[in-house]
Amino acid sequence: MKNIILFGLFILSLQCYTQTLTPMHSDTLWFRDAIGNMDSVIICSDPRGSTEIDPEFGEVALTHPFDSIFDVRVTQLTSRFVLTKRYIGLAEKILGHPKECFSGGDFQIFMVAKHQPITISWNRKGFENSSCKNGSFITNHIDDFVVWPYDWEKNDTFFQCMSIVDSLIVDSSVPFLQDAIEIEWEIAGKGKQTLYGLRVEILPAPYWGPCNALVSTENSDITSTNLSVFPNPTNHILNINNDFPKKVNIYDLQGKLVLKAANTSKIDVSQLVSGIYFLEVYDRNSSRQVTKFIKM
Repeated sequence: MKNIILFGLFILSLQCYTQTLTPMHSDTLWFRDAIGNMDSVIICSDPRGSTEIDPEFGEVALTHPFDSIFDVRVTQLTSRFVLTKRYIGLAEKILGHPKECFSGGDFQIFMVAKHQPITISWNRKGFENSSCKNGSFITNHIDDFVVWPYDWEKNDTFFQCMSIVDSLIVDSSVPFLQDAIEIEWEIAGKGKQTLYGLRVEILPAPYWGPCNALVSTENSDITSTNLSVFPNPTNHILNINNDFPKKVNIYDLQGKLVLKAANTSKIDVSQLVSGIYFLEVYDRNSSRQVTKFIKM
């Protein structure tokens, strides 16, 4: 009887030792090609994570070739040759942030698809409702400095704020821009090829990211006065309730600057395609306000 009890305790301790750890942050991204094939990756971060494979979190390195029909994998800049379906990044505390947030990591996603384009989707509410992830974004550029609004004149860059929209459509068979995120890897039956990727940055807002101007925060750079526009939706003239806007910028959901105006509270948006846009207004005191409107 004693031996049975000791053996049971040994098995229980072994299960506890080998139990998969739960990361601090975990988000799933889903991918669908043009004919409905599905794939997914999970991006995670934890102070116990590392830049290597962490099997205690269920992380498994994938070294075999990409499937030639449809395959998606994730890595980080610090470990470009460790590809997996579930990546655990090292979470580090963001100094000075009022919510005691940890940086969620900088992930790179590489996709192979025979049937383009690819629709990428995520749980928007999970980002919107988290004060430590509401500034997260997905982009085609490796550097925040050339993702709008830091260099919005570069028309070959794009991004999506993951707390505002819930999907993105891309063609991964061609480079997204000149300085693309890329990696050399084997594709089954095709040999080694260049794969083009996207970057996902998990951040709070306000923080150093392109979504600061678009996410509602306590950022002192954005005036607390409510900005309103009318009519909304509109198909022609958009009126701004600011009597003396010094500068007006309108951006689409990809962060591309599509219209500029100055010293007017009436904006002709009739040439814009139907959709949702962001309106950024600077008054004569250089205070900035941002709101959304719908072009019919």
